[in-house]
Amino acid sequence: MLERYPELADQITACGGSINEQSVFTLTCHCGNEFSKSYAALMGKRTITMCNDCLKSFRYNNLHK
Repeated sequence: MLERYPELADQITACGGSINEQSVFTLTCHCGNEFSKSYAALMGKRTITMCNDCLKSFRYNNLHK
C-alpha cells in the first residue's frame, strides 16, 4: 500500500497491524479537497488520486470530447 500511496505513511503507522478492509484513510486531491476511502477501495486495480467532485468533472469533460 505504501508503494501506491506514500502520503499515507503516517496514517498506516497509526493503524499499526490493525488494518482491515473497513479501515478508512484520508487522501488529498490535487484540488486541495480531502476525501476518505476504505482500504478495500484503495487496493483496487487503479490508484485513486481524485476526490468524487473532480472525478465527476473529469468524466463529464471526457464525455464531450
